[in-house]
Amino acid sequence: MTKAFAPLSEIHALSRWVRFECGVAGMSVKFDDETKYPYTTRDTIVMPAFNHTMTTDDAAKLRGYVIHEIAHTTQGPGVFKILEENNLSHETSLLTHVYNVIEDGRIERAAALAYKGDAVALSTSRRLLASEQNDELMKAITHEGGIDKLPANATNMLALVVADSDARDDWDVGTGIGMAPMI
Repeated sequence: MTKAFAPLSEIHALSRWVRFECGVAGMSVKFDDETKYPYTTRDTIVMPAFNHTMTTDDAAKLRGYVIHEIAHTTQGPGVFKILEENNLSHETSLLTHVYNVIEDGRIERAAALAYKGDAVALSTSRRLLASEQNDELMKAITHEGGIDKLPANATNMLALVVADSDARDDWDVGTGIGMAPMI
């Protein structure tokens, strides 16, 4: 993908689109200079502040992130309730992390099937993120001396990533998001 800076008009349009989509979903949006990746706190999406260093790839990834975070509320509000009732977060344990990965796949599938434009944005974003993650994964595997030298919990998570990637194939619009072939 390109590393070209996003034109100011695209950054402005993206900001308006984020506010519109959040409003339609009944959510608020907060832009934060310290936030690296968007996340939701059920009723609010916290986004990294937009600036002049944003690339067109960054803009594409953010569109996918926004659709994803909104889908946590519109397609899966039960997840928050389950975690809150059990005093858990997505980072509490390996099990809650696995649960989050599975839930992420479910909500993205629901969003992608609800609106084709969201499927395109999610697929584009996933392709960019998968490429970055694959690069990081290959560095980690090389550092450890090969995939067979990874600790058991790392290979278990790797298997989960492959399964999650393959599960997205039924809604992906053909932009090659799957990490399984890269791995």
